[in-house]
Amino acid sequence: MKKITLFILIIIFQFGISQTVKETFDSKQPQDFNVPPPPNITYPAQYSTGNKKFIEEIKTKIDMSILKPNETYKSKIILKIGSDGEVLNISTYGSNENFNNALKSTIQKITQGKKWEPGKNKQGENVIDIVSLPIEIKKKI
Repeated sequence: MKKITLFILIIIFQFGISQTVKETFDSKQPQDFNVPPPPNITYPAQYSTGNKKFIEEIKTKIDMSILKPNETYKSKIILKIGSDGEVLNISTYGSNENFNNALKSTIQKITQGKKWEPGKNKQGENVIDIVSLPIEIKKKI
């Protein structure tokens, strides 16, 4: 009797799990084969003096008047760099919207008229690349 009860419980449990997994796969969107896959980036895009110098330049040029003293501000900068080295898009993601807006305007001023070294694929061809940089600023008194 114990074996039969155990067998029935296993079958019910497996049926319940398989339904959950099936729903997970059904909820995904179908793949569009007309959209090409992103290129493999062997050499990521770089700021002309380096990405660390770029962050340092942002920290020196950002409008500190909007920041509260002794408070740490964090954000993630995402830049889309074209195959010609031109900045195509600037996005900032952080918890403080005022800081994000100031950060975005500062980056626009810094990158205006400046070219980045574009990303390159395995063949050495210039390709569009996405650069993601974290930034953390603390206003000192």
